[in-house]
Amino acid sequence: MRGGEVLDIGCGKGAFTARLKKQMQSAHILAIDIAPTAIKKAREKYGDLGIDFKVCDILNEYQSIAKKFDLIVMSQLMWYVLPKFEKIVNYLKEQNLKRDGYLLVSQTFYKPNEQKYGRVRVKC
Repeated sequence: MRGGEVLDIGCGKGAFTARLKKQMQSAHILAIDIAPTAIKKAREKYGDLGIDFKVCDILNEYQSIAKKFDLIVMSQLMWYVLPKFEKIVNYLKEQNLKRDGYLLVSQTFYKPNEQKYGRVRVKC
């Protein structure tokens, strides 16, 4: 897939999203994150790539995404969406994913006491 519509959920400061864009140059990418500061930094660093960065809380605003995508990426946010994971994924598949589209869920699991999210240290 070289083009199409892509949704990157939990894009953070945009590094992975920028890598996606470089591989899929003709794609339109909507990248969302709950953190306004992260979105601001993503826009500053990768704004020239043509990525649409927006603040959005996927846990509470998933129904506000009114578009169909060829690829939906959920990377490194399982810790946040887990309470509503099944509901969110089912909604995205039914409402936002094109019939022959792809949903990519990626999560790294760290050793106990290694993982940090923002300013919060998570003890596993």
